[in-house]
Amino acid sequence: MIAFVFTFLMGFLFIKTFLYEIKSRFLLISLSLAFGIAIESLVTSILIYIGFNNLFSIAASTAALFLTSLFFALRKKISPLKKNYSSSDFILKLLFILMFIINIILLFIHILKEPQGSHDGMFIWNLHTKFFYMLSQTGQSWKLFFNDAISVYHLDYPLLLPLYNYKNQMLNVSGYSDIIPLITSILFYIAILTGTTGLIKELNNQKNALIAGIVLMSVKPFIWESSTQCADIPLSLYILLSAGGLFLYQKYQNNFYVFLSFFFAGSAAFCKNEGILFFLVFLTVVLIFLKQANKKMILLGCILPIICLLYFKIFIYSKSDLFENQNFSLIISKILDFQNTKIILLHYLNNLINLWNLVLAALIIFIKQDKPLNNITKMSFLLIFIIFISYFIIYLITPNDINWHLTTSSMRLTVQYIPLFVFLIFNEPSKSFDI
Repeated sequence: MIAFVFTFLMGFLFIKTFLYEIKSRFLLISLSLAFGIAIESLVTSILIYIGFNNLFSIAASTAALFLTSLFFALRKKISPLKKNYSSSDFILKLLFILMFIINIILLFIHILKEPQGSHDGMFIWNLHTKFFYMLSQTGQSWKLFFNDAISVYHLDYPLLLPLYNYKNQMLNVSGYSDIIPLITSILFYIAILTGTTGLIKELNNQKNALIAGIVLMSVKPFIWESSTQCADIPLSLYILLSAGGLFLYQKYQNNFYVFLSFFFAGSAAFCKNEGILFFLVFLTVVLIFLKQANKKMILLGCILPIICLLYFKIFIYSKSDLFENQNFSLIISKILDFQNTKIILLHYLNNLINLWNLVLAALIIFIKQDKPLNNITKMSFLLIFIIFISYFIIYLITPNDINWHLTTSSMRLTVQYIPLFVFLIFNEPSKSFDI
């Protein structure tokens, strides 16, 4: 399990070296975990692409990443973390801690019910890891897994999560362990919670950050998805930090925030197919609305995860069931079918009802809002709008039964954007804001 510690330390050294302005310890935790997990997964993908997926290669790459980050950190002479002893907002801090304890209890209750993850967690995401690990142990090519005979296991899903768990499984001296993906899922939950609250504290104030964290921890679908061991929660982290990086760039004018923002956006694409849509929309709106953003840093940030994704999609597995048994006339007829539109809208409405506490918080905030929205906030809301319109169209043309497709995925897709939405509504109000 020491591999998880190396992940965090390597990420922390990088963040503290290049993003030295950050003061929030929560934000440092989130960025360190997000960067560490993504870069280790990407390096592992390169190793298996070129056939160096043995224990020695993976251990050497892990050590090299850590030593490289340590080298830059020592040259920069990073400053130690300073503890904030402020006793303000005591009640909110107490409530935040209480909600966190309750959330952890709920997570473990879900984990005890499904220790190997939900159905998709077990038979898609963890199954990828198991196959890669077993094939490696028997000296066979990991590419044998990508066989149309088992396409029901969604072989076209990107590999960030399975490969990070595969790397840790390979470094686990006692052999394959079901505990590893479980720990990964908990780390992602912690990274989202600390990322949401840390960003708001860094950019706004502690009171809004604490309230945002309490609201996020009260969203039942978010808690549930955090225990499934699927890629929706990891994706939500990279979506959150991609947008958050732009806000940090706006505040500190350090181009490394642009680099990190697009590194996370590219990692979102390598995390899940929906992340590819996010990356394309995110890149488009940034290039249109933030023309002053450093184009070189945008390219440098996203080039590694996008190359890893393209290699996988082009050379490993390119099929998708979205257009299976479809033709142009059939797609048009589905789009023009008002009954399908009605079914989708009802599911969207049901999702909003299930998220009543988040909707209520947003309404209160926007009613009390007394200043124009930040331009990056407007851009981020536009991004969310475009994404969900895109999801709407995908549901219209789905080759699957539309009710089944909506029931099994619409809330998961919504959860992917809940942390970003919470960040946007609680970061924007003036410092006098209070619920």
